Amino acid sequence: MLEKITIFSNNLNNLDENKVGFTNYLRDIGCTVTICDVNTLCYKSGGFIARGNEVRHELNLADGIPADINVYLAEQDVIWLLNQPAPCFGVDAWSLLWALNQKVPFVNAVANTYLTNNKGFLAGILDEDSLIETVVSYDTDDHRQFAEEYNVSIIKPPSDGCGSRVFLVDPSGDNFGVILQAMCGGSSGSHIHADTITGLNRTYAVSQKFIPGSEARVILAGGKFIGGYAKTAPENDHRANFAQGGGFLRTDFSESDRLRYGKIAQKLRNIGVNFCGLDVRDGKVLEFNLVDPGGLHTIKREFGEDLHGAAWDAIVESLCA
Repeated sequence: MLEKITIFSNNLNNLDENKVGFTNYLRDIGCTVTICDVNTLCYKSGGFIARGNEVRHELNLADGIPADINVYLAEQDVIWLLNQPAPCFGVDAWSLLWALNQKVPFVNAVANTYLTNNKGFLAGILDEDSLIETVVSYDTDDHRQFAEEYNVSIIKPPSDGCGSRVFLVDPSGDNFGVILQAMCGGSSGSHIHADTITGLNRTYAVSQKFIPGSEARVILAGGKFIGGYAKTAPENDHRANFAQGGGFLRTDFSESDRLRYGKIAQKLRNIGVNFCGLDVRDGKVLEFNLVDPGGLHTIKREFGEDLHGAAWDAIVESLCA
């Protein structure tokens, strides 16, 4: 039985849906839940400590809690990293989290949260029938050739979220070259000055075949398919992200879909990832969402089905196996 749970957040003043939904469920079944600021993690006096507080009342969206006590993390039964550390801490914060993970189990193993919360991870976990046609490269020529092959495609950063900088590109468009340059780095100056003078200026980007039609969010937990819904894009936008004005529709997943996503969930569980959101179109996975993936609150609010218990039971079963 996992009775003492710490949730790591990067904002204790405005708690979002997973912190609120799972905290309320866990307290209802008798667990002690502490929420800590991930950006206060440190190791001192022989232990891992973060600032936070125990939740002693039912939470609502956007509630806050004070980060006014030291929480000794080795005393917890499980830790759930629901937000990444601030970028200013770089790999040092992740190293501390990994060291803590050697002492206390995490819902999603730290190393694989760090390495797999990236669109480039798709090819490492998906079977061919679930993998959309994709290029991951720093070379604009690779993305140009891909876009010309499929006539219309998506290009986006490997690690951003919420629909940020996701472009629908037409290789015949006047802005196509500018978009490639903005996504992969470099400039016209690179044809004049060598990298040894200006410094290497390249970034990876992900191109994917564009699949028209509706998108779906799928929630996986503990190696199991939990549920999901259809996502709709707003007018004059191809992105269905909630942060970009997207909407929601009930959808029925076929038995073959459930089996397909269940197999992906099992693969993720085998590498220590026990809670994940997938974005899919026509059965093809567009990306994984490992850090605070939305979905369960939407299903409860829009469709009246509370799946927090099913998700947590699957997580516990996996962690205790």
